[in-house]
Amino acid sequence: MSRQIEVLKHVLIALVLLVPVSHLGADGKKGEDAWNFTLKDLADNDVSLHDYKNNVVLVNFWATWCGPCKREIPDLISLQKEFGPEGLQVLGIALDKKGRKIVEPFAEKAGFNFPILIGDYQTIQKYGGFRAIPTSFLIDRTGKIVKVFRGLTRYEEFTAVIKKFL
Repeated sequence: MSRQIEVLKHVLIALVLLVPVSHLGADGKKGEDAWNFTLKDLADNDVSLHDYKNNVVLVNFWATWCGPCKREIPDLISLQKEFGPEGLQVLGIALDKKGRKIVEPFAEKAGFNFPILIGDYQTIQKYGGFRAIPTSFLIDRTGKIVKVFRGLTRYEEFTAVIKKFL
């Protein structure tokens, strides 16, 4: 009986975790022009999406406290390393409430090889007001959102789509 209760608990937890993601619809803002944000990086410099207008850009929203986000980081680092020379630019947008104070030491330890920006509410809203992280938006060279990745995404899932746009 306790095994059945344990399974039921896991099913209920899974359903609760999926509710915010399913609320977003099939593809969010896929097919629309990506909003040209300007955010501060960890060195307090302004960085905008427009700075990468001739690249394929993977904008990844994440936070230091998010377990799935942490598991995704090594794959994002690998994507930048492998596909950066072909025109991919990964941009990480950290959503931690304490901002740079908490993100900077985490980023140093994680060894990011792509820019980390400090996100804000306006940017989340302009990208569809998503309610779950990690969430990533793949933007083609023309500035259109071509794919929205919700939740933990594996390297193979990213590469299957990214290769089509490089």
